[in-house]
Amino acid sequence: MTKRKTIAAGAVLTAALLTLAFTGTASGANTVRSSDIVNRTIVEVDVKQNSLTGLNIKNGSINGGDIRQGAITTDQIKAGTISEQDLDKELQSKLNPGPADTGFEADGPYPGETDLGKLEDQGDNSDELVKGDEGKSAQTVWVQCAPKKVAIGGGFHLAADASLTAKKNLHVTASEPAQVRESELLTNPEKIPGDAADSFQPNAWRVDVINEGSDDVVVRPWVVCVYGG
Repeated sequence: MTKRKTIAAGAVLTAALLTLAFTGTASGANTVRSSDIVNRTIVEVDVKQNSLTGLNIKNGSINGGDIRQGAITTDQIKAGTISEQDLDKELQSKLNPGPADTGFEADGPYPGETDLGKLEDQGDNSDELVKGDEGKSAQTVWVQCAPKKVAIGGGFHLAADASLTAKKNLHVTASEPAQVRESELLTNPEKIPGDAADSFQPNAWRVDVINEGSDDVVVRPWVVCVYGG
């Protein structure tokens, strides 16, 4: 009788152990800790998408090497959340560009004396003076932005370094943005594809002048440029 009781008790104990092994108990829940996980064994597929938030990341623990190049743009940075001390000079220039970063500049050559086309990394300009033909024709002077820059404004200086009489003989009929390609002023600028208003991207400034005098004069065109498309 004692032997049978011992066997029965052993069977019950075995069954209880098997049940515990396969089903666990309430006391076993939430018992997996960091120490139970082998270092560097959790990978991306083990983490549910969008399950981690900023609260799960230790402050100051992410650096530039942890971020894929190009993954974060200026549009994703909330205004006022990053101080200048937290930004390197390159990123600061993109968020708060100054004149040098945008390529902001103005060029005003003297046609007949200045040839921007012969200078490295510069634009170009017309070469001729405004002839003194007593108003028989309209003449054009122009200046082009440096490579990779676009025109955002412009103007002119009539009869630069000339007499008051020479200035009075000049009449400007147009002062407007223009396009120059391969040292040629385009009479029909290349339109922006798909633009309903037939807009174009200017890279130069032109000035049309009538000279009612008999002396050739310098009309100095000016263009204001920045980096652009």
